[in-house]
Amino acid sequence: MSPSSLPSAFQRVVVLSASLTILICAAGRTQAQSVVLAWDPAYNAAGYRLYSGTTSGVSTQTIDIGNTTSTLVSNLILGQTYFFAVTAYNTTGQQSALSNEISYVGGAPTPTPPPTPTPAPTSTPSAPPTLNAPTNLNAIAVSSSQIDLSWTDHSSNQTGFKIARSTNRTNFTRIAIVPSNTTTYASTGLAASTKYYYRVRAYNWAGNSSFSNVARASTAASPTSTPTPSATPTPSATPTPTPTPTPTPTPTPTP
Repeated sequence: MSPSSLPSAFQRVVVLSASLTILICAAGRTQAQSVVLAWDPAYNAAGYRLYSGTTSGVSTQTIDIGNTTSTLVSNLILGQTYFFAVTAYNTTGQQSALSNEISYVGGAPTPTPPPTPTPAPTSTPSAPPTLNAPTNLNAIAVSSSQIDLSWTDHSSNQTGFKIARSTNRTNFTRIAIVPSNTTTYASTGLAASTKYYYRVRAYNWAGNSSFSNVARASTAASPTSTPTPSATPTPSATPTPTPTPTPTPTPTPTP
């Protein structure tokens, strides 16, 4: 049951796209049987040929069906097994490979097609839970180079907190990320006598929360060091002068 061989390039143009199937079986009063065969259309096909026989793989009859995708085969003998396959051909007469081969016994009941499986419903991913922003952010300067922060945590599903700092309340730079359930942070290495602004927000795999309130604090002035006075030198003792002996006059001899 083999049609003329075709170049592979043509087989890519005319190809049966689905299995040959049996649609309807019927029995006549004289025990002659009939069956309706159907198939999916082939791309660029001008018509179809039906191959049949009573031995698998051996065609004893070929019928040109025309450009239709089903046909009635009648006058089948009760109890005889028949084998069918179809090919498609284009306007130049080139022919595709054979479809799958199906068998049918004359007088057999109409096969019940297998039920179409119901596709499993696609689960819609649930929206990520909302992250609540931290509140009550407070900033306290504890020295000329450190400001301590504290806030209230209102989320249970955060990965951590992102802390940002600014010196003008407009341009904030993230300075730290702290773990979940953290509610304090020490901002160190600051300049003395400088005002700083802070804000905090929670984050997780789904994104970030809104920012907290902005808190501000000014570092203390640098402590002025008091110079240590130098010791006043103790004056040395004034030496006691040595008395100069008064020479005893030599007596002048009397003449």
